[in-house]
Amino acid sequence: ESQGAAALGELGLEVLDAWLYDGLTTDDGRSRAQDDLNAAKVIVTHAGWPKRAAFLEKLRAVLAKVPPRKAYYPGGAGYYNTSAFTSLNISSPTGNVGAQYVGTLTRRTREEDDHWRFIVGAFAELASSLEADNTTLVNSFVLGGTGVEFPRDTVAFVDGASGSVRLPLAYGLGYSIFNEKWLVSLEYRRRDWNSLRVDVEGYQLPEELGASVSYALGAQFRPGGARAKTFLERTLFRAGVLYQEDYLRVQGQQLGKIGTTFGLSLPLLNSSTRSRFNLGVELGERGTMEGDRIRERYADIYIGFTITPDIREVWFRKRRIQ
Repeated sequence: ESQGAAALGELGLEVLDAWLYDGLTTDDGRSRAQDDLNAAKVIVTHAGWPKRAAFLEKLRAVLAKVPPRKAYYPGGAGYYNTSAFTSLNISSPTGNVGAQYVGTLTRRTREEDDHWRFIVGAFAELASSLEADNTTLVNSFVLGGTGVEFPRDTVAFVDGASGSVRLPLAYGLGYSIFNEKWLVSLEYRRRDWNSLRVDVEGYQLPEELGASVSYALGAQFRPGGARAKTFLERTLFRAGVLYQEDYLRVQGQQLGKIGTTFGLSLPLLNSSTRSRFNLGVELGERGTMEGDRIRERYADIYIGFTITPDIREVWFRKRRIQ
């Protein structure tokens, strides 16, 4: 989902932050939504952008007022003024299903015993079909003496052209074992992008896609278990490894990705809260140097807060008198 915006990097996101909060009009009063529409089409697909929701809300309000795109040329230059209007509607039902089972590996004979349990689960993201219709009108026009626009000729016209993109089924399996201190999980996911079908006039997939398969193994350790009291005892230590076969093919070879992850989950405030500060790091590489290909090495840092409602926390307590 974030493929389209990946090339923009942090600088591109900072530019969009400024675009969002500095206002949507230029010095001469024109709509900047019209000027930056192409950038907006890319950014709205970037799920990792923190201000994505606010951007989308403001963008929808602006685009509702944006007139057709127009280009004006000076008179006598031999050019015609041009107006372009495009309407695109996309719709698709989709659904996810999943199930899990919790069981016991070792039984507790005394209250202080720490017994092992397990969870096994499966999920499926059902195949869906994105149906779309597009209407486009491009025409040239001239300006009258009072500024009224008079159409001159139709340059291009598409009336309700339809198309569809059929997304393949995705499914996964997971297995976890845990006790009061340890949690170990194994996960498998697969989606066969070779089954992707694009039925859009004038468009063809640039290259054959492959099946995206991922394997992940992770572990979590809590020193104090369920009876933890001190800050260190309540801290969660995490680590994991992952391997993924990407759906992209380069020179006929499917890309592979391997990585390792490390993280901490630090408790906030005192022992009566479940809210946490989360810090994670992922190190890995994708691709290969064989056959004059490209290998990418990366390091990602993740920072986040988890605010979990708890009856003991005053900020989630319902009061009779505000």
